[in-house]
Amino acid sequence: MIFLSVDFGTSSVKAAVIDQNECVLATYKCCYSLCTTSDEHAEIDALEVLEAFESIAKKAFAAYPMISGICFDAFAPSVLLMNEQGRPLTPIITHLDRRSRTECGDLIMKIPDFLDVTGVLPYPGGVSITTLLWLKRYDQSTFDKAFRFGHLTTLIYHSLTGRWAMDGVNASMTGLFRTFLGGWSGEILAAAEIPASLCPDITEPWDAPVALTAQAADRIGAHNPVRVWMGTQDVSAAQLGAGNHTDGDLLITSGSSEMLSLLCGSPKPDAAYYTRRSAFPGLWQVFAIGIGGFALEWFRKAFCREMTEQAFYEEYLPGELSKKQEPTVRFAPYLAGDRHCLDIRRGAFSELTLATGREEMFAAVLYGIQEPLRQILDQWIAKGFTIHRDVKITGNLVQSEAYLALKKHFYPEYELHHVEGSPLVGNVRLALETLKKE
Repeated sequence: MIFLSVDFGTSSVKAAVIDQNECVLATYKCCYSLCTTSDEHAEIDALEVLEAFESIAKKAFAAYPMISGICFDAFAPSVLLMNEQGRPLTPIITHLDRRSRTECGDLIMKIPDFLDVTGVLPYPGGVSITTLLWLKRYDQSTFDKAFRFGHLTTLIYHSLTGRWAMDGVNASMTGLFRTFLGGWSGEILAAAEIPASLCPDITEPWDAPVALTAQAADRIGAHNPVRVWMGTQDVSAAQLGAGNHTDGDLLITSGSSEMLSLLCGSPKPDAAYYTRRSAFPGLWQVFAIGIGGFALEWFRKAFCREMTEQAFYEEYLPGELSKKQEPTVRFAPYLAGDRHCLDIRRGAFSELTLATGREEMFAAVLYGIQEPLRQILDQWIAKGFTIHRDVKITGNLVQSEAYLALKKHFYPEYELHHVEGSPLVGNVRLALETLKKE
């Protein structure tokens, strides 16, 4: 069997044609725009994403007409409202969006047991419910027209199958789902005055696939029968791609964001981190996220304008990392706010002197983006979570040996194993597991 596996990110969609032996036959990429504004909006044109996906799918099916399965993942939260035909009524409001701060405080006052039910507090950008309440408050006419809300995976699945669905991982990132018991929370929906009819059905990636519709097949040039699997969240797919599948398996991701994702059988919700479903029945993931490559790119554009992008990442970054000097300057890494805090947080340098130069500030950025997640990992250790000594690490930043050495400096008690950790492979592994049941 040959799959088209698709990974939707915040700036591009990547895809690969992969066979049942996990051999990658071809890869594709198409970019789209993340639109940010000074009032903390961060969104993507949903139609642009659909067009990018269909452009890639057409190329893949033209080259490999024997493709018989489509599986996918996407970043989350990635909230949008849709009409009865599945057309987007709003842009995709991303996890980088911070417009819904007021709605956070309102929810905590109304629902004191929010954390116990959902596994997370309603941080802006961390859950969908605050964005839905913002839309209801400031764009009532659009909210009233909506037939369903969903994440990007809901939009893609409906465009391919005509069915409304969301998997448990994405659902546990909405703030409307009973993360530990399953099912949408009637208590929270009622308190937030969100109609239950807006919620899609729960369909898991390990459930049986369904047929690609004739209309979708025509749009992407598929001429043979094709089955479609429900999509999941990108980090859950990456766990599978990295080979993690048991209680205590930890995945570190170093890319545009720095992330920790720990699979656990006995979750312990806490305000300091997220507790979510995983793509494995009977396991959850505790999760933390901070800024990563976005901060490095900000520094490059702000302080290294004389360098080309290639020179910055291939020469300057490794050269500065090779010095292995503890910074004398401090950097608070909150350029995109803090998804683990209700307060407004901003990036900042401190301990500057007249002798401070660019290199000291860069060292502070490199170290500063590591420290919040290391602190959260220490909390997990204190709570008694099982964490295996062998840890998988993935992401474009750790393709640099110098950056990988920095990560090892922050996690000295663990053996860090650099793996591809591709969500594209993870999607296929999920699909293959369902085929074993047939």
